[in-house]
Amino acid sequence: IQPPDEQPPPFTYQTTKYITHQLPSSLTYTNLQTHQLIHQNFHPPPIFSRMLKPTRPRYSPSIQDKLLRFNNKPTHQIFLQPQRPNTDQLYLQRLSTT
Repeated sequence: IQPPDEQPPPFTYQTTKYITHQLPSSLTYTNLQTHQLIHQNFHPPPIFSRMLKPTRPRYSPSIQDKLLRFNNKPTHQIFLQPQRPNTDQLYLQRLSTT
């Protein structure tokens, strides 16, 4: 469990309101079985053949890209973030796909 900040820092000096009720996130990791499933179902998208280039200032690699570029890592972090109170819906941070 990753508890929320008690007093979250603002993103800008213009921030006047704070979200006081935040939900905790959880941290988990991929494992060998996850990596095997991804490799078995991997079909290179255009970005891997360099037909497409990321144009964003900061490139957040997909899980497939992480497995290819960092294949010496046995795990990769994934944050499980609740979408809102009173729901079982989660956002899987750091698990984008191509």
